[in-house]
Formats: sequence, structure tokens, C-alpha cells
Amino acid sequence: METMKAIVCSTYGPPEVLQLQEVEKPFPKDNEVLIRVHATTVHIGDTKIRRLEPGMGPVRDFFFKPMMRIMLGFKGPRNKILGMELAGEIEAVGKGVTLFKTGDPVFALSGNVKLKVEDLIFLKELCEAGKLRSVIDKRYPMEQIVEAHRYVDKGHKKGNVVITV
Repeated sequence: METMKAIVCSTYGPPEVLQLQEVEKPFPKDNEVLIRVHATTVHIGDTKIRRLEPGMGPVRDFFFKPMMRIMLGFKGPRNKILGMELAGEIEAVGKGVTLFKTGDPVFALSGNVKLKVEDLIFLKELCEAGKLRSVIDKRYPMEQIVEAHRYVDKGHKKGNVVITV
């Protein structure tokens, strides 16, 4: 069994519930790709899932929390590895994948690749020409994921908070 390091969220709560653990490395199914993640973000959606707080106001949250537990998991998130956005490269492809090959750079949303390689190259060229600039507020190494989530929880985030892997 091959393993990899991942940030795991086994229960709902403050940033301290996040733990760096060895987990079993997944293998792509026929129509999937495996992405080696180089960087990800601390997305506000991740913090709301971790805290089990919809953030819609006290009255609405009271009604939405039970629905969140049904959808996400009762004691903790069913999907223990949080993350909505990522940048990396294709590590392996399933038998039915024809659009991507091993080594291709990708931007993606969890479970849903959003940009083709040609789009990624076009965006890279725009950035290099100074016509497009990403807004990165802070960068944290993966080992400081708790501090990164705490920073976002406190409302300090003014751009993307990036986690480097």
C-alpha cells in the first residue's frame, strides 16, 4: 500500500482539528486523473465545512446546520480531506482519459478539472506579460495549516491564502 501526506479533518471544530497524516494514496478510476498537488488554498468554504457553520446568520444557521450534517457527515466531514482549489500536475490517468497525460500542469476544483492545458499556458503567458496578476495575501507551508485556517477564520484574508505542499 502506497501512502501520502494529507491534511485530515476527522471532526468539526476549530483549526486545531486539522491533522497532518499519512493516508492511502488513491488510484484513478477509468475516467479520472490523479493530481500531485503543489499548492492549494484555504477557501472560505473549507473553513465553513470545518466549523460546521453555514455563515448565513444565527436564525438561518440554526435551520441549515442539520442539513449540513446530513449532506456532509454527522460527526465530521465524510470527505476527510478538505480543499476546493488546487494547482499541480497529472501524476496518473485512468484508461478512459484522453484529454490529459502524465506531467500535464493543471488548475482544478476538487473533483472537477476546470482548465485545459492550453488554457493554463494562455494564463501563464498573460501573467508573464503583466496583464494578469493573482492576489495572494499569505502563503503557508502544509505543516502550518492550522495557522492558515485560523488566519482566515479571524477575517484577516484580503486575497488568496495559499498552502504550499
